[in-house]
Amino acid sequence: MNKIGAVKMKVINKKSNDNLLLGLCLLLFITPLIYFGEVRGYKGTKDFFGQIMIFILFITWIINIKEIKFRLNNLNKFVFVVSTLIIISFFFTEDYYFSFLGLKKWLSYILIYILGTLIIKDFKSVHRIFYVVVISGFIAALFGIINFYGFHFDSIIEELRGRGKVISTFGNPNYLSSFIGPVLPINFHLLLTEKKKSIRVSLFMTFAVIYTALLFARTRGVFLGLIFISGFILFTFYKYLDRGYLIKRKRIIVTVLIIIMISTAIFSGDIPFSDEEMGSLASRFEQESLLSSSNQRRIMMWSITWEMIKDAPVIGNGIGTYDYLYPHYQKEFLALKGNHDYKILAGRAAEAHNEYLQLGAESGILAAIIFIMMLMYVAYTFFKKMPYSNSQQNLLLIILGSSLLIIAIHSLVSFPLHLMQTGILFWGLLSITNNFLEMEGELVSLNKKLNIGHVRGIKIVISCFLIILVVITTSIFISNRKLAAGWYQEIDEGNLEKAKQYYQQAIKYNPYDGRSKERLGAVYSKLGWFKKAEEKFDLAKEGIISKELYNEIGMNFGRQGLHDKAIESFKKAIAFYPKQSNVYLNLGLANKMLGEKLIEENRIEAGVTRLGKSFLYLEQAKVLSEDSEQKVLNDYLTKVNDLLFDYIAKHPQLLSGIDYKFYAPENKLPIFNLIEQEQVDNQIKVRLFVYTEGNYSQLFKQQGIFNYKDNVSKKISGFEDYFIGNIRILEFKVDDLKKISKY
Repeated sequence: MNKIGAVKMKVINKKSNDNLLLGLCLLLFITPLIYFGEVRGYKGTKDFFGQIMIFILFITWIINIKEIKFRLNNLNKFVFVVSTLIIISFFFTEDYYFSFLGLKKWLSYILIYILGTLIIKDFKSVHRIFYVVVISGFIAALFGIINFYGFHFDSIIEELRGRGKVISTFGNPNYLSSFIGPVLPINFHLLLTEKKKSIRVSLFMTFAVIYTALLFARTRGVFLGLIFISGFILFTFYKYLDRGYLIKRKRIIVTVLIIIMISTAIFSGDIPFSDEEMGSLASRFEQESLLSSSNQRRIMMWSITWEMIKDAPVIGNGIGTYDYLYPHYQKEFLALKGNHDYKILAGRAAEAHNEYLQLGAESGILAAIIFIMMLMYVAYTFFKKMPYSNSQQNLLLIILGSSLLIIAIHSLVSFPLHLMQTGILFWGLLSITNNFLEMEGELVSLNKKLNIGHVRGIKIVISCFLIILVVITTSIFISNRKLAAGWYQEIDEGNLEKAKQYYQQAIKYNPYDGRSKERLGAVYSKLGWFKKAEEKFDLAKEGIISKELYNEIGMNFGRQGLHDKAIESFKKAIAFYPKQSNVYLNLGLANKMLGEKLIEENRIEAGVTRLGKSFLYLEQAKVLSEDSEQKVLNDYLTKVNDLLFDYIAKHPQLLSGIDYKFYAPENKLPIFNLIEQEQVDNQIKVRLFVYTEGNYSQLFKQQGIFNYKDNVSKKISGFEDYFIGNIRILEFKVDDLKKISKY
């Protein structure tokens, strides 16, 4: 068994090998647990630590290795081909900076795969790795549970509800599940193989806590994987394990089943000793839940991802560019006829929530197909190998297959391979699988192909390259921390001078980060340095279009009194991300100020039209806003409504014929906006839409003035935006307007 692997070491020394194993154990233990105490510090910290550790471990190995041998088996060929296609996509990328980040993460995974084949070569090493992973998973699971009950180091949890509170060290319950889900079968393996009773008792406890945390988090993709592996384990245990081997462990298996049943009975409904309304686990799989906004958003993201694939089917758009490209594709998608209902779901998506589609979008369809073929080949080799292996090895293969299967299934609806802790686990398990499946293949020695000078040169080049990556990764991480500190000073403390300094430092450490430039531009604007702000905003546009970017650009114009340009920028912000109450508020206020300016210039009709639009934008902001913001918005709405009524009362011609624009009955809500008009029997038939409050519609209907339809979403003719919310379509004749006025 010690001679099986993808890449071979010609004995470096036992101490060096043990040090590498210790380093790998530290990597697998610390990466899931390390984080900074705020949302921005979770994922980025794990990415930083994981990549740095992998690069350092590989440098340690490359320095000590005497001979490098590659085993050209089929699994390694699959890995090599997928990696080659990803590298090719880098050279045809839409953005080299984001592709560099994506390629750097992929490289760290491939290096962990190589290191795994070097270090984890026997059952003893596997058990060490498994114990480390289970202990790390147990700590993360326990922390997630106590998070739910109010113990935490992050105040953000106080704002979360239900399963959203189970963030542990990951910042998201789904991220927690994506890690501890595959750990559960590993825990089961240790229970079946551990001989010491005291340790087995501890393993029962870790199993119970990990499974209970999964019930708290309620991630459907992971539970779908658990359902599949339950069948897989039952089938493979029955077919490939000796009856005597199972009978000796029947008490362990029964105890595990009892733990699962008791935990499910207690925690699959509303959680005991908590006022949080969770709903049952089963309800997460009911039709209403499956048709929820989160799943509908996935459908939207997959549709957009498919558009990316169609634009670059062969070589992709470049590894790591999904986050960069998504806002632009989403904007185009939402502008298409028939996609109006998706606007309420729109937002930023750094991942496609389907690893296979995302790989196809970034590196081409062929890369995605070969990656899937690689997983299928591993499954095929499992079943081919197991009839000829003993129960001990088959049990290990079954557990490895179960953990890999959970990740593969979850990858259909999420992005576990983009999470450093789960990505490391996946590629580490795959390397163990490669070792223990004893895949045949030609051994190729670089030392025999090249002279010793060339080999040393290759080792020096690889080491220097990885050292450079360590420096760059560290610099990017420091930049992100400076950005987080600047955000805190700008938003929470209101200290613009300190925020400016932090943002400038962030740009110094990472000149390619558009987000830091955007925030520095926002600070410059608040300080009145408008030209400097514009310069930073222009640079920020070259990066990811965030929700705030065009809103900040609009506010920069608004502060200069350039309301037309401000409105144009706010509309761009909504085109990228429609569900933003603050942008609709800014649009409403910008239109109000422009309308008042036009009226002062005696351009009454144009001014009233702007006031009408102001009202509608403010009403939209109200639909999207939190309860705490309703009073402020109502005050704005009342002021605009009063202005509208006053101007229309002074200029009744605004209500005549086809020139009709807006109408405010009795200085009260609602405001009506013309959306369609047509000639019927020599009269003008008008369709209006309204956000109604009170009994206006019922009152109008009783008078027989018009018919109305409830809950209709409709594009407004002659009005440039959709509106989201409860819209009523009102229909009547212009001659009836005077009848309405008395109400």
